[in-house]
Amino acid sequence: MTKLPTKIRLKVGAIEVEYEGDIAELKEHLPDLLETVTGIDVPENVQPAETAGMSAPNVVSMQGKHKMEGTTNSIASAIGCKSGPDLIKAASLQLTLVQGKEKFTRRELIAEMKTSTYHKETYIRNLGSYLKTLFKDFLNESSKDTFSIKPAALEQYRSQLAAA
Repeated sequence: MTKLPTKIRLKVGAIEVEYEGDIAELKEHLPDLLETVTGIDVPENVQPAETAGMSAPNVVSMQGKHKMEGTTNSIASAIGCKSGPDLIKAASLQLTLVQGKEKFTRRELIAEMKTSTYHKETYIRNLGSYLKTLFKDFLNESSKDTFSIKPAALEQYRSQLAAA
């Protein structure tokens, strides 16, 4: 019998389970898994733990996190925006912390950048080179033109913005 590769992700409150493997094994164990996951009593204030070894360890779940308020302008001002990469950070933070998006597209990023008075057309023309520098310590590219903020950077800026 041929093994059929399968991938499934389940989220129940603060609990997230991801499985990748043979469909026959999944069919065999799925009922027990669902019963176990739905039977776990998790307090509402518990945050999802970072999971080592998962296929996308640099993606932070916003599940259960408090959203912040603010425009790209207010975030840009709070982080001292002086350049294209700074505006990309501000727009990324607005998409993630205010709008609650774990991932966002290049098109969404550009649209958010354009809402700011800090925006300059040269920032859009140079976006590709700016993104390459931000991949070092601020952004992940999870698929072509789809981004997320690295967990360490997200926590750093979340703290900085909360103190502002």
